[in-house]
Amino acid sequence: MFRKNSRREFFIVLGFCAVAVLALTNGFIMRIYAQEQRVEIYREIEPIGDVIDIILREYVREVDIEEVVEGALGGMMSALDRNSAFVSAEELEALREETKGEFEGIGVSIKEDDEGNIMVFMPILGSPAASAGIRPYDIIVAIDGTSTEGMDTSDAAELIRGRRGTFVTLTLLREPGPDASEDAKQEPFDVKVERARIPLESIKEAQMLLHDVGYIRLSSFSDTSARDLEKYIDELMEKEMKALVLDLRWNSGGLLSASKEVC
Repeated sequence: MFRKNSRREFFIVLGFCAVAVLALTNGFIMRIYAQEQRVEIYREIEPIGDVIDIILREYVREVDIEEVVEGALGGMMSALDRNSAFVSAEELEALREETKGEFEGIGVSIKEDDEGNIMVFMPILGSPAASAGIRPYDIIVAIDGTSTEGMDTSDAAELIRGRRGTFVTLTLLREPGPDASEDAKQEPFDVKVERARIPLESIKEAQMLLHDVGYIRLSSFSDTSARDLEKYIDELMEKEMKALVLDLRWNSGGLLSASKEVC
């Protein structure tokens, strides 16, 4: 009986020791594995540092190290997929401003066309840009005399925006109208626009359609989107709305948190 219990106790102690050893060494092993992974990552990214070092030492002109690093980060993110991008501090501030519900500028959204030109996507209804006659698809060839050739949309937006009460002059190219002759040529023309405080309304249109169907067009997801949507839904409900069409066509995106609030 004593021998049987001793054998049982021996295996219990042996099992406990084995578990204790595994528990004590597990963290150590994981740390070694993590350290090996870090060493491997450092080894893989070492060429980036080598290239930057060569650029700083041997490039024909003095370079801005911050611009070089930002370029490397941009290339790194673009290598992932088309929806991944590096956002600089200036671009982040502009994005934050756009999602606050208002900004100071002329009230025009821009994009690059297929040829890389800076193109007017859409003037905001009632904005200084719309009042000045700026139209969708106008090509912006210069901003205050500075050519937009080779410029990206963030650089162009930085030049267009500014303190309210100040002016900006856009040099535009516009496709000839349908009544123009076939040999009509595009001629650049200047439009001087006064900057103002531009409210960014997420809801571009809200109305009742036939058969008690409500219609709301949501153009972006900003801090005010959910609040604006709730207001218009309440107004349509007072008109005995029985169904709702939420139009997200041409929605430019925005805050993920705002899209959750809208849902």
